[in-house]
Amino acid sequence: MTTDQPAPLPLDVASRERIPGSPLVPGGVAWSEDGRLAVVSDSSVLVATFRSRELEMFQPEGPAVSKDFVFLPERVINENVPVVIPPVVNSLDVGLPRASTTYFLLNDSDRHQHNPKELSLSKNTGAAFVSTVWGPRGSAPSSSCALLALAASSRLSLHFPPSFHMNWKEVAVFSENLFKFFESKSFRLGPSHDQRLNTPPPTVAMAGPRGDKSGKKKKKRKIDPTESQLAMDSIAEYTHRSALMSTLTMAWSPFMLTKDKQHTTSLIALSGRKVSTIWAYKYPSFVAGQQVEPFLSSAPVAWIDTDKYGWVSTSTWQQMHRHGTAYRAEESLGLALGTSEGNVLIVSVPVTATAVDDSPQELSVDRVIVAPHSQPVFGLCMGNRWTYSNSPRNDLIVASGLTISVWNLKKKKQAQPDAKWRAHDGNVTGIDTNYFGDMVFTAAVDGTIKAWEKATGKMLYSTDAPPTSSTDGNPEDTASSSSSASKYPVFGLAMSPSSAQLACVFIIPPASRPNRKSQADVSYSRVSSSLEYIPSPWVKNSEQFVDTICRILDESQSVSSFMDVVWFCYNDNAAVMALNESTDVVLPSLLSKIQSANGDADNEVLARQPIYLHLCEQLEKRYYNPAQADSPAKDARPPVPLYLQASLLLRTAITPPEHQVAAQNAALAKIRRTLSIYWAERCLAALVTVSKKEDKALKDFFDSSSPEKTSALMMADFLSVQEPLSGRSEALVTHIYDQLEAPEAVTEWMEYVKAKASMNTETTEDNAPATAVFKPPSREKCFICEKNVPFGELEIVCEAGHSLERCFLSFRCISAMEVWKCLGCGASASEIDLSSGSPPFYLLDSEEGGSPTASRMKIICRLCGSYCSFSKY
Repeated sequence: MTTDQPAPLPLDVASRERIPGSPLVPGGVAWSEDGRLAVVSDSSVLVATFRSRELEMFQPEGPAVSKDFVFLPERVINENVPVVIPPVVNSLDVGLPRASTTYFLLNDSDRHQHNPKELSLSKNTGAAFVSTVWGPRGSAPSSSCALLALAASSRLSLHFPPSFHMNWKEVAVFSENLFKFFESKSFRLGPSHDQRLNTPPPTVAMAGPRGDKSGKKKKKRKIDPTESQLAMDSIAEYTHRSALMSTLTMAWSPFMLTKDKQHTTSLIALSGRKVSTIWAYKYPSFVAGQQVEPFLSSAPVAWIDTDKYGWVSTSTWQQMHRHGTAYRAEESLGLALGTSEGNVLIVSVPVTATAVDDSPQELSVDRVIVAPHSQPVFGLCMGNRWTYSNSPRNDLIVASGLTISVWNLKKKKQAQPDAKWRAHDGNVTGIDTNYFGDMVFTAAVDGTIKAWEKATGKMLYSTDAPPTSSTDGNPEDTASSSSSASKYPVFGLAMSPSSAQLACVFIIPPASRPNRKSQADVSYSRVSSSLEYIPSPWVKNSEQFVDTICRILDESQSVSSFMDVVWFCYNDNAAVMALNESTDVVLPSLLSKIQSANGDADNEVLARQPIYLHLCEQLEKRYYNPAQADSPAKDARPPVPLYLQASLLLRTAITPPEHQVAAQNAALAKIRRTLSIYWAERCLAALVTVSKKEDKALKDFFDSSSPEKTSALMMADFLSVQEPLSGRSEALVTHIYDQLEAPEAVTEWMEYVKAKASMNTETTEDNAPATAVFKPPSREKCFICEKNVPFGELEIVCEAGHSLERCFLSFRCISAMEVWKCLGCGASASEIDLSSGSPPFYLLDSEEGGSPTASRMKIICRLCGSYCSFSKY
């Protein structure tokens, strides 16, 4: 490991958000694919959402970041977890097996404790959250992400994001599925589980009561051998069931197609003290907002015997590169399990939607990796979002104790890791990688956050690194020095989907002051935590910021997980606007926040523009003026303008200052026009291709669907008014009008085309401006007043003055309250009518691969590339 001086990774203590309660175990923070952040505390799960479009329907000028909470239910009815303590145990004071006392303490519902210290260390019936995991896109309604929460009692609850009721709803309890399965198998999955390893000795002396042992000796009650053996059997069986039912860690894979491409499924790994079970989460069908249960397969598709390797303390699935939003067919998927005894188990899990005859397949461990110094493993990263299936190496990053080690999974045997280094002065409590997997971020109880080069273990950034320079010559002005004085333990770290920012959870020690009434020191019962968003190191350099964003967009071919970048740019813009609007009184804390994020001095901060403006300008410039002018083939479909979609998403989510509003509106109009041209050409080209394949004319193809005919004409109308009119657009408009329009309208269009060509020739020769104008006819009526709606390119207004919105799918005016609402830019699309049995041509199902069932469950905004939510009033 090299010893070069690392760059500082500044923190800002003043910007941290205080959270009531604190996480019980490390790793209590996680990002979802849809841009939400979940933070676990003992009594609740905080869910932060940036730009909640559903909330804006109720509160148009609402907060930029909305917060919801997931709570444990006050009471549960007819649940079997935690396992009920057998009644025979209460009647006898028999010696308990090892590790049973803690379980009794946590699950004794009759306990009544008043000592604050004991209450802070345990909860009645295990009523405390310990971890959460996000599901993939599509695991919840409207292509959102479901949340799976784990309680201390091993209770597993599935929650869906809020809709109009604005409340996270518990929709299923997966621990009951686990209990029913084990009960059907009599809590025996293999011969190894029939052994009573924790059986106490046959003769157990009864413990006398506590108190003064002086005086008369009390007679010991004789033990009935039959009764004693019954109690011992009950205790052994109880601990065995509890060990099987215990869940210590969860892992949720992305959706995949099975090998036969007939099913879309996701895998959930539930691991605990003895076994790991793999369940299939079928791609749910949500009809009119109602979910169809069950979500899980009737039985686990596979199970792994982990008893001899130690308790499974952490788990993760293989991360893979994903191209666009389509699902890939996979035969198997890698699973890594870290244990309390320092082992990492690598297992190849077959991708299947159901278990054969409801009997799970027992999987063998392919490889066992021993962590350095056999320290307990509490952090794993397996692959990254840039990893291809045919990658020459597939790295596994292991966090154990103070050490980070990197292993090559392509090697069947490897005694020593490719890289190993001591990362912190305290146990590592959080680990994650950036999008490309070449940089590792770690956090520990020593209160520091560091970034490492994965290949060499070189420290690149650190929160306790001294500042490299200071404009005023006083390093104490930086936020890094202020944060170094208070190194609170870090109990969670997570990198956002596009690697724009880190989310970290700090444990805040309580104030050491006595209780007012009793004067007793109860500070230990007031431990809390705080959340801080830390910009990634590469966002400090504007050019590196642009290059990285473009690289991520090119590799992922999707803008659906871009919200974390928008979130960061929004915070940067808000801080810069606050400084520029109040130059007389500059808040020192706000100034230090900008300095910490970008390393600029006071005058540089006040002079610079928000970082999103430079990003948008560069994205638009790279699209309109590409460096390589490699035009696609004549018959090839041009790529999706991802750069423009990302720029539109940024511009619509961030409010500019007043003097930049006009320029912002002009840029948005140009982007919308360009995107609409792209999608109109693509939809009409797909329509022509399908009609030719079926050997039908368009007027016969639309014989039973007049709305689709109107959509095709509206797309042609939009292309017809563009200036300049490309040859591709002109050919499509001419073909659509010739097939679907009246003869006189076709004649008018052809005359316009000839006049335009003639004027272009005259303009070239005489430099005279062209004056030919084509005005499409009115094709729709206003759903409010039933008056005609004249054609409008970007703004649509009926003859009575009612403003209408164009559907980004069909190009028709939206005429109902049931719409698909974009969760990014807020655009809308009309409800899709599938009553004819075939999807409309503008859904482009003929071009999409994969499962048609899954593709129809998701609607993606064609303006900004974000997913949409169906809203029904």
